[in-house]
Amino acid sequence: MEQPARPLALFDFDGTLTSRDSFALFLIKTRPLRFYLAGIRFLPQILLFFVRRYPNQNLKERFLNFLLAGMHKDELKNRAATFVKEEIPAIMRPQAEVTIKKLLADKTRVVVVTASPRLLVEPWCRKMGIEILGTELDFADSIFTGRIDGLNCRGEEKVRRINKLLDLKRYAPIDVYGDSSGDLAMLDLTSTSHQHFKPFRD
Repeated sequence: MEQPARPLALFDFDGTLTSRDSFALFLIKTRPLRFYLAGIRFLPQILLFFVRRYPNQNLKERFLNFLLAGMHKDELKNRAATFVKEEIPAIMRPQAEVTIKKLLADKTRVVVVTASPRLLVEPWCRKMGIEILGTELDFADSIFTGRIDGLNCRGEEKVRRINKLLDLKRYAPIDVYGDSSGDLAMLDLTSTSHQHFKPFRD
């Protein structure tokens, strides 16, 4: 007998579940001086990015390389765990966790799909008991190279990773939560009535 469809909820993280970008905040907390130096050093690329003339992935890799290259994977994981414990609660939208807990109680499969490094957001997802797809960092002998492994998990790449993980035909309804242009492709995976754009706003 065919199994009944299970409900599925796909969430963007930064800006959707949180009130600010967790990746930028992590970089500020980890390397405060170098973060602001990077802002000056890469100002031309930042300006080009805002007028869509410079790729998001390239800009992200410049910041990652300048701030975190050479750091051991274990140190990054420890810093991420501390960051999630000390900083994420202050930027989490109050209704976001309530909604996720209700979905889990209703036996919904919940997956966060984020452009932020998976390593950074994973401790929060583990605490919530949900799954995560995110941008992967490149390591050589457990040392961060400063590069992204594969593609930045944004736009169509979010859809590609979702389809690799899930057979969407087995899920209904599918609710998708996002807040930016990087989430539009993911939002299009479901019907308009199940698209939640910029939810949890006060």
